[in-house]
Amino acid sequence: MGRLSGICVALVLLLRAAPGLAADGSGSGSGAGSGASAVAEVVAGPPSSWAEPPPATSELGMPFKVRVKADVAEDWVLTRVEAVGFRYLESTVKPPVRLPDGSWEAEFVVFRTGRFEIPGASALFTQRSGLQARSDLPGFVVEIPAALANEASPEPAPQPPAMEVPTLNYWLAGSLAALLAAGLGALITVLVRRYRRLREEAMRPIPKRPPEEIAREALALLAADNLLDAEQLVDFHLRLSEILRGFVGAELEVNATEMTTTEIREMLERDGAELGIMRIDLLRILEESDMVKFARFSLPRSASEALFADVERWIGDVCERRQARVEAPPELAGGLPPVPPSAGEST
Repeated sequence: MGRLSGICVALVLLLRAAPGLAADGSGSGSGAGSGASAVAEVVAGPPSSWAEPPPATSELGMPFKVRVKADVAEDWVLTRVEAVGFRYLESTVKPPVRLPDGSWEAEFVVFRTGRFEIPGASALFTQRSGLQARSDLPGFVVEIPAALANEASPEPAPQPPAMEVPTLNYWLAGSLAALLAAGLGALITVLVRRYRRLREEAMRPIPKRPPEEIAREALALLAADNLLDAEQLVDFHLRLSEILRGFVGAELEVNATEMTTTEIREMLERDGAELGIMRIDLLRILEESDMVKFARFSLPRSASEALFADVERWIGDVCERRQARVEAPPELAGGLPPVPPSAGEST
């Protein structure tokens, strides 16, 4: 019982204190209002008008522009244009822009469809000092058509004509892709094999020409130059000796072109026993060529031609003996017995 009576007393005290709190709040609010009015005082503005009539038609939710004209000083700025008596017409957040002719351009947005008569509008000007002036603008009519063409009619809008949609034949496309892949694979295989074959051929060593082929080709060129007719005896015997030395060097695998006749004689006595009696003719040809090259010994033309024929015959005999060693029976696989020296040849 005592607790209940305490609650009742507390409720009574709260009800008595509520009017005082409300009075304090209203007082503080009025003080704030008076302070704000002291900073931004609103006065009657100059006569204003529409520089251009607002558009009679606009789109729903799309901003349309209006132009306001007023005779004010340069330090006045149009801050906002508000519609009066129509809540579906609002100014955008974009501030008005002053144009070169002294008018201002503002934007409105309508959020309802239909035809509306706007009673009027209010233009708010602000000075740099904070003073504000409000001017009245005449009303206007704006129409916002429906967003849909058939909004006023319950009938559905006509359907557009059917559009053909091309379809892909996946079976045909897959077959063509498989054929293309197979052809591409075959082409790549052919190209790889051809590349490998060309690479192998490029890396394959060039077969070595037989020494007798090289020597006979050089002899044919020497004969075609007609050095004996031009009386170039030294050049003839120099080239004839070089051809013979090159052939001997290829046969015995030595650099005979850089060896003297004496060195060739010593080499043949030491390593050339398989040539046998042919050593005599070889050394004779080299010595006669040396007489012309170094001693300027003049040989008759017939002797030079005979020496040329001796070189051709000597090269042919060496080739025949080489072929005979290749075709020798097995019991002679170790090589032919050395040919005994002829009369006049020292061993």
